[in-house]
Amino acid sequence: MVQTMREIDRSGKLHRVRLNGREESVELQQLVRAFNQMIERLDRTFERQKQFVADASHELKTPLTVISSYADMLKRWGRDNSEVRDEAIDAIAKETERLQRLTRSMLALAEAEQDDWMNAVRFDVSSVVKELSAVLGKTFGREIRVHSSNNSVQMVGDKEKIRQMLLILIDNAIKYSKEPIDVRIRHDKAGVKLEVTDYGIGIPESEIPYLFERFYRVDEARHRSTGGSGLGLSIAKRIVDLHEGHVEVFSKPGSGTTVAIQFPRHLQAHS
Repeated sequence: MVQTMREIDRSGKLHRVRLNGREESVELQQLVRAFNQMIERLDRTFERQKQFVADASHELKTPLTVISSYADMLKRWGRDNSEVRDEAIDAIAKETERLQRLTRSMLALAEAEQDDWMNAVRFDVSSVVKELSAVLGKTFGREIRVHSSNNSVQMVGDKEKIRQMLLILIDNAIKYSKEPIDVRIRHDKAGVKLEVTDYGIGIPESEIPYLFERFYRVDEARHRSTGGSGLGLSIAKRIVDLHEGHVEVFSKPGSGTTVAIQFPRHLQAHS
């Protein structure tokens, strides 16, 4: 084990300790297994970080290329051609806004990876849903219907993060549908359940398992037209995981989508 640790320190590469099985005592075998489990967790963390950097680099490449190309066009022809100038300025402004959204999402996801991210309090989740739905409904001119099993549905969790999760889910429903949106909240023996349903374009069944992966897009053109970064659902899933919850997606193309989230009973608090 000491040799393995020294090798890790020297090379910067993670190694596991091999067990002979016969020579080591039970206590030493347990120690080695615990050490190897720690190495495996570190290895997975490093792989996720590498993948995140690779994905982020890929995502940043397109808007930066567009901005650079239009800036070059401005230098060459923009001074003498007002149409070229207006087109370049508009494209640069749009891609800059997209970069800002992407950067904010990346920072939010990086924050979500922190272990001490939770600030748990007891709160009424139905009031959060009603307030957020009213604001978004007025902002986007859409009907968002809230259905609650009780006037007050209490749970214990990070109120601001739950609000952020709901914002992501309702915002997605607004982007990909034109019909009214239904948000349901109830508590039962299993805990607190939240559902966000839209009646829009839907998602192919084969795509559903990948929805919560970072930067995953069902349709690249659709996401660029709506300004999606491909990170929102990853952030929402991380919030659900931090609350020890479970999320399911039910959808059919052309029939809409329901995202159902179940929080466990110990996060529920009765008034």
